[in-house]
Amino acid sequence: MKRLIVSLMVVAGALLSACTEEEEFLQTAGLAGTYDVALVSYPKEGAEAGPDLLFVTSADNNELRVLSLEERPEERRFIRAPNPLQPLAIPVLPRPQALTRDVRYDASGNEQTGRLVFARSSGSTQISVVSAQRDVLREVRRMDTTRLTQGASVGPVTAFAARAPEEQGGATTLFFATQETTGARLWSATLPARTVLEGEVGLNEEARTEIVATPLPVLTLPASVAVNALLVMPEPADVPSHPGVLAVATRGAAGTVYRVDLRPVGGGVQELNFGGQVLQLATHGQVDYQEVRQITSDTRREETERVEAGRYLYGILDPSSCGVPAQCTGVLAVDTRTGRVAKDASGRDALGNVDRTLNDMLPLSAGSGLPTGLSVVTQRNLRVQAGEAADRLDPDPGVTATRQRGLTLPLLGIVPLSNGTILFFDALNMLHLNVDAIWASGVEKNTVTSTLTLTNAQGVARAPRDPRNANPDVVFNGTFGVTRDQTYVLTYQGLLPGMASVQRQTDGAFLVPYVPRAGKGPVPQPGDLITLLTAATGGQACATEVRVLSVQAPVAPATQATLVPSGDLPEGCPYADYKYFQVRAGGAQPLVLSSGSEDYLARLGTGGEYSRTGPYFFHPPGYTGLSENLDVRISVPGERLDDPQIGLTRGDRYVVTTDGHFYPYLISVELIGSLFFFRLPGSVVQATVDGVDYAYIAYPSANGVLEVELTNITAGVANRFGLTPFL
Repeated sequence: MKRLIVSLMVVAGALLSACTEEEEFLQTAGLAGTYDVALVSYPKEGAEAGPDLLFVTSADNNELRVLSLEERPEERRFIRAPNPLQPLAIPVLPRPQALTRDVRYDASGNEQTGRLVFARSSGSTQISVVSAQRDVLREVRRMDTTRLTQGASVGPVTAFAARAPEEQGGATTLFFATQETTGARLWSATLPARTVLEGEVGLNEEARTEIVATPLPVLTLPASVAVNALLVMPEPADVPSHPGVLAVATRGAAGTVYRVDLRPVGGGVQELNFGGQVLQLATHGQVDYQEVRQITSDTRREETERVEAGRYLYGILDPSSCGVPAQCTGVLAVDTRTGRVAKDASGRDALGNVDRTLNDMLPLSAGSGLPTGLSVVTQRNLRVQAGEAADRLDPDPGVTATRQRGLTLPLLGIVPLSNGTILFFDALNMLHLNVDAIWASGVEKNTVTSTLTLTNAQGVARAPRDPRNANPDVVFNGTFGVTRDQTYVLTYQGLLPGMASVQRQTDGAFLVPYVPRAGKGPVPQPGDLITLLTAATGGQACATEVRVLSVQAPVAPATQATLVPSGDLPEGCPYADYKYFQVRAGGAQPLVLSSGSEDYLARLGTGGEYSRTGPYFFHPPGYTGLSENLDVRISVPGERLDDPQIGLTRGDRYVVTTDGHFYPYLISVELIGSLFFFRLPGSVVQATVDGVDYAYIAYPSANGVLEVELTNITAGVANRFGLTPFL
């Protein structure tokens, strides 16, 4: 009944679409279970020329749908079935959740796709083979890996990849991994030519060309791992008839990533050290780019640099395999020439040129979102945002304007995230695209900055003691790449942590926590102010305060200190009525320091200082290799804070707002209208249509695909323009 209703709705939408072109463009395909996408590219010239095809899972219907990427945006729609009132549905194995296509790299290092798409389902031993030929578009073989391996495998398929034939009409090689009770196993199978597969549709199994899978040579996996990703890599251009190169990611006690050269002679296995386990893999084609280099102090030269296809392998790190997930979340790349983490472009030589031999890249992530997909593409355009730094030296030293990167990125990385955002990064330089690299005139670039304001307890700004701020009451220092955007507040005679409302003892003693915040040290001290209260909720306060004469530290295992008042308690505040009290900072350290994320950091007074170090969360230009540096230093120079000339009153606050001058190229979707359900993205592919670059992202939350025009988006905001949903 559910499918009948969906079909009726599709038919009704199609009939209504005859009214206008716009309505026809908005009709839906009825996707249900949009978990993965696969792009099949067609040549732009010759007999095979045509629009690229985007294959999309519709898992709840056990089908694939095909989006034709026509040159004119208004003509892009899911291909119609023979009955033009319905979109084409390609029946495949039950619950298709993952797709791949056959791919290879030509002699110039460019990616070339074949004409086969493969679908698998979690926990299944089946693989569907679909012809991506425009005039076919149907399942041409459904293979059971138990039969392919002649009973040697009975476990489900956990990953697959396919190597396209080098010549039209050739054979595709399918690679797949299964999970057996004895551990993971890798297999390869040579398929009949696509035309043969198409011609055998409808024949019984015995009449079809036999396909046999054999164990993958060269690599033997440990028994304690599972294979979770396979990727066809570019092959050495100088090796004719190369059988292929495969990247294999495994999870488990001995989980790692391998680059497997399948040549029987001269091949072998290379372990790639990502420093942890990897969930998804991506690589790139060959790319040439221009770089201006300072040869001498007064001589520059523009040089052409080349990155060979497959030099870098990018992986989504698995946070579940790390003790501190925040430190192993995001995208990391390995240089396949060395097997080690790739170097980023933050290093500089003595003449200021980029030196890509110095610093290991940091994992590229953004906030709390976990990567759900990954695509790396060559020579793609991405809209330039204000504040982005130049991607190379300016060839004209006389130009004083702020330099920015060019529109085209030699290698562009695209990462959808689980919090609904989409991250773009510089996959050549292994760095974030920093769209907040903006400094006011006269401020030193590549530094953190801060603003200082003085407010009263109600938040109303007070005039600073020094209007020019030449001798500020509070001074901040930090490090570009370590210091994040934050707000720090120093409250004069502020409440001490855990002492806003404390019940007095029956004998009248004042007991308070000695170290109320772990790791922050003792808090109460002589000179602090005790105010009696009538209730635990901060009821009527006694008008007269009592200063602390001394603090009696607790003796283990006790954790509370005893405050000794400097004199008798006020006569007008009898114990019977004032059974609670609070303690405020006084004496030599009357300032209570807190931040936007912590209610207590330290106590400060004249000449006092609070500082801490932290790790680099991105590598700034000229990074010298330190693992951590100064995160924050707040100091209070000058006269005593209780000097009447300063005029501080209880509750006055010094507010220090820091600006780390860093924000990654991150966009979100404005959740309105037809975009309302585009909240949780999945896998991503990239396509160039009529010279315009797009990303196509599967959204399980919307049962749809989102088209993102890369030169029509704005970082740091919720985007509506440049986004087109296909449902």
